[in-house]
Amino acid sequence: TTGLPTIDYRFTDSYADPPDVTRDEHYSEKLVRLDPYCFLSFNPDTELFYERHTNPGGHGPDAARIAYDKEHSITPPPVVGPPCFHTAGNVITLGTFNSISKLSAGVCLAWANILKEVPNSRILLKSKPLNCPRVQKDIKALFTQHGVSEDRIFCFTVIGPHNSHLAAYNEMDIALDCWPYAGTATSCEALYMSVPMVTLTGDMHCTNVGASLLHTLGLDELIAKTPEEYVKIVVDLCKNKEKMAAIRATVREKMLHSKLCDGDGYTKNVEQKYQQFWENFCDNPPSESKLAETTPAP
Repeated sequence: TTGLPTIDYRFTDSYADPPDVTRDEHYSEKLVRLDPYCFLSFNPDTELFYERHTNPGGHGPDAARIAYDKEHSITPPPVVGPPCFHTAGNVITLGTFNSISKLSAGVCLAWANILKEVPNSRILLKSKPLNCPRVQKDIKALFTQHGVSEDRIFCFTVIGPHNSHLAAYNEMDIALDCWPYAGTATSCEALYMSVPMVTLTGDMHCTNVGASLLHTLGLDELIAKTPEEYVKIVVDLCKNKEKMAAIRATVREKMLHSKLCDGDGYTKNVEQKYQQFWENFCDNPPSESKLAETTPAP
């Protein structure tokens, strides 16, 4: 919540803010759920996306970059099969490109338990601060304290340009979401690259973002309700590579055809809400005192 009396509404959905979990008294705004749409709309900003969703005139929001990519033969990275099929010993790579500030104690413990239950696995972390050797050492210590060898923790810093960053997801078999602050952009990117992602629900909007994204794509089987279930879902996927590959083969297409990427429909939904807000305001105008409370001083 913003906690501001000048903000009347906040857009969300029934998975990001479940009505039976979210307590309205914790918000200064009125929650407006955009179901059946997700609370956000995602644009992968790639040529493939604009081939499916063109604006009037055929130009995307970043048409200049798309033109640059075409001129220099830069193409969006394709979806590939699970990398574990091509690594020595069929090593499974788990990973996250979330900020390392999201690696809570509970997250590190759960990930360490996964690594211990799947001996032929490793974890790939990518975040800007990992450019610093001291930060890498401190991050690896979060796992070694739980009995995981540091040679199973791979740290990378920022990778550019955009398509190179996306291609890095092809090194990952399973994307691991964080809690209590889940990923948003990184989760959307992982799913666009067709990487199965496992998330955990909670009692706050910031925890439930991953659940909202996965539900919108019809991937509820990857949503855990407890840390123990989260570990089990990941471990079961590691042990069933055929299922992992089957999910990976469909995620991008599910995303591109889902309401998550339906910017036009999302916008129309939001505009309808705006109209309702205006009609409510006209039918129930605020009092003079209320207006004085919410009007900024000159």
